[in-house]
Amino acid sequence: KELCLKIKDNNWKFLVEDEELRVSFSVDGKDSIMNFRIKVDEESQRIKLLSHIPINIAPQKNKDIALAICAANNRIIDGNFDYDTKSRIVFFRMTNSFNDLEVKDDVLDYMLECSFFVVDKYDTLLRALADGLMNVDEFIKMIYQFPSDFEKEDAHKKQNALKIYG
Repeated sequence: KELCLKIKDNNWKFLVEDEELRVSFSVDGKDSIMNFRIKVDEESQRIKLLSHIPINIAPQKNKDIALAICAANNRIIDGNFDYDTKSRIVFFRMTNSFNDLEVKDDVLDYMLECSFFVVDKYDTLLRALADGLMNVDEFIKMIYQFPSDFEKEDAHKKQNALKIYG
């Protein structure tokens, strides 16, 4: 319920599949429309967020994309990309456990904001690699030019520690 209200508040188009406790919606990214699906799995008590990255990947690009996905996952703190080399489909996935607790707004906010940021950040680069506009070495060099989520978190902790301990 809270998720649907949050999506409505942001004027995102969405579809609710009530019996499955699933919500599908789209968000405008920098270079493309990002499609997301969130499923609440009461049995396993998890919220699963998926985003299919619509990229046409030629079979000869399988190894490059797989290597790029590994490098990207190494830079991401929450969530990860999955790549199926047979179907050549890329997904971003984030899961959060709620263990009989009410899912709070800040948890949904974090999952959504983090997923939007990561998908938007890597979608263009993965697409350029798949289209042959860059090679895998250039992809890896490019993603290491901006701070990783780990480095950002460490910098944030250090900044907060400086404020606290002066």
